[in-house]
Amino acid sequence: MKKYKKLLITLLLTLAVVGIGIGLPAAVSGYKDKTLDNSGETLDSLGISLETPRELESVSLVRKYSMIAAGSAYFSRAESEGVSEDRIQKLSLDYLDDFYKLGMQAPRSGDDVIDKYSDITPVLVTSIYDSKESFYAWQVVASDEYGDLVMWIDDETEVILALNYSEIADQNISESTAGDTEINIHQILNFFCERFGATLVEATENPYDTEVSWYVTLTFGSEYDYTRLPVHFYPGAYYSFNFDSIDGMVS
Repeated sequence: MKKYKKLLITLLLTLAVVGIGIGLPAAVSGYKDKTLDNSGETLDSLGISLETPRELESVSLVRKYSMIAAGSAYFSRAESEGVSEDRIQKLSLDYLDDFYKLGMQAPRSGDDVIDKYSDITPVLVTSIYDSKESFYAWQVVASDEYGDLVMWIDDETEVILALNYSEIADQNISESTAGDTEINIHQILNFFCERFGATLVEATENPYDTEVSWYVTLTFGSEYDYTRLPVHFYPGAYYSFNFDSIDGMVS
């Protein structure tokens, strides 16, 4: 009888070991797929496995604007797979020329206001809801003795996604910065909409803001393909476009 008991115990132990050997890899895999990423969601809920490379989804331009405007993205330094720093530097200087012609305060175009090695940073913009919804942008800083201009430029389309200018305190505005104290906001918005392939639907002024402030609605070819973006302008000192949710610089 004891002999049969020993055989039964041995058989049960063997089955237990085999069961653990089969179940452990699956359990570990399940645990890894439930590891949290930076968005606060589990990887399996996002359809991502640690065993396979992450593939970025194609993101429309209107979606890129909306992600930044809504504060529903986080930003990290990255290596861009698109255009080069030289191209972005030239593009940014062309934008500075446009700002000057439109009467906007900005550093005058010149190689000394944008250093391609220290003032141009590739950024990976990722949705906080789906980490596969990501795209590349460039953070560009143009500076002179009167103020600092920060542009976020889309790597794919090369359009401006966000913009912020601030005058350095206690500085007098010179001809080098240009800038009219009276700016036609509709003229500026229509100029850039034409360049970016968008249509200005409306610009609604906020009469209760101490700054001159608008919410601008843009459409990109369809009545359903639109977004609403914040614009601020304080004559002689400050202006911004879709920059409210960008907190600090990516470095």
